[in-house]
Amino acid sequence: ASLIKASKRTLHGGWGTDVAGMRAALRLAERCNGLMDHMHGAASLRNLHVLQQRGWHTTTLGEIHNRADLIVLVGAEVERAFPRFLARHVAVRHALQGERLGSRRLAYLGPAAEAPGPDSGLPTDIIPMPRDALAENLRTLQGLVAGHRMPPSTGKRGAGLKALAARITAAAY
Repeated sequence: ASLIKASKRTLHGGWGTDVAGMRAALRLAERCNGLMDHMHGAASLRNLHVLQQRGWHTTTLGEIHNRADLIVLVGAEVERAFPRFLARHVAVRHALQGERLGSRRLAYLGPAAEAPGPDSGLPTDIIPMPRDALAENLRTLQGLVAGHRMPPSTGKRGAGLKALAARITAAAY
């Protein structure tokens, strides 16, 4: 309390709390002319930077379930982090645009050990790569989708990225 009282401006961060705790933290920051930073502030700022530089595309689970004919997972341990995601939203039997279900595919970029298993229920293209190579390969994929030529540095992944770029270009959703 004495450190806060002696400060001209305080920074309050790392608050991993519920709504009541955050309200109390905000009241404290207001009383002592403080600034607030969320515990995931760095990640939020990275997301904001992406939004500023490239734009932001979002979708809903309902749109994935009902419309998607191609689902691309990037570096996600989807089966561990989101149990039943594939069964409930990807490998479904009925959808509003059911004609797309027959051609629905899954693509995965990331560590091979984290790729969806064969029980995903869909044809799956796996392009294995270490987590630290994701950004570079996503930029390559973005360039291929935009019609640029394959850079020579892609190595073994080049064919998989080229095939995925063609699938993305041909996808309806």
